[in-house]
Amino acid sequence: MHGTPPAWLLPTINVVSLIVLLYFSALQMVLFGLLILSFFDMRRRLAQNFYADYEALANSHFTFPITVLVPAYNEEPNVVDAVHSVLSLDYPQHEVIVVNDGSTDETLAKLRREFKLTLRDTVYRRSLPIEGAIRGIYRSPTHPNLVVVDKVHAGKSAALNAGINLSHYPLVCTIDADSLFQENTAAEHPRGLPGDRVPSRLRREPAGPERHEQPAHPLGRLQPVP
Repeated sequence: MHGTPPAWLLPTINVVSLIVLLYFSALQMVLFGLLILSFFDMRRRLAQNFYADYEALANSHFTFPITVLVPAYNEEPNVVDAVHSVLSLDYPQHEVIVVNDGSTDETLAKLRREFKLTLRDTVYRRSLPIEGAIRGIYRSPTHPNLVVVDKVHAGKSAALNAGINLSHYPLVCTIDADSLFQENTAAEHPRGLPGDRVPSRLRREPAGPERHEQPAHPLGRLQPVP
């Protein structure tokens, strides 16, 4: 025979149920508010794509410096065009690090001839593990922001780790050695990062027709970076 439940049990259950209901109701309201805020923030960022002043972004002292990594393995037909496209970025401060991942063709030789590379003794940090020994680090007298690393072949991830270890800037992006950058590519991407104080009040005027040289190899023509 079961005893009668105490008189306080039912009111307690009702109070607990009410607290749980209020908690989840408040949680849903917070999530709904965040959804609304994200909607307006998304609209603002989309509007920046049409009203951003890219010239101000490119010349601003508040624009983040970036490192562009170009891992290359047997990219003889396209690597020079790719490196030229990155070096010609309209961006206030950037460095280009090409990592020759033990290519068996003339990738390194073409880079050395084109950019007059010379072997340099370079001190760098080893913050990431590197598979495959680094055989040499080259600098260009004509392009001070260009570094070319020659290493034993160990795959793309090892090449990227080597490039990151030699990088000097907090932001790093990578492209394939058979891709091309347009001049304003770098200015478009860091704009949405925290701390960006570059004004974007001016409307971007439509640009006139531009001529972009294409790589000689057909594969390189298939991969321009917008």
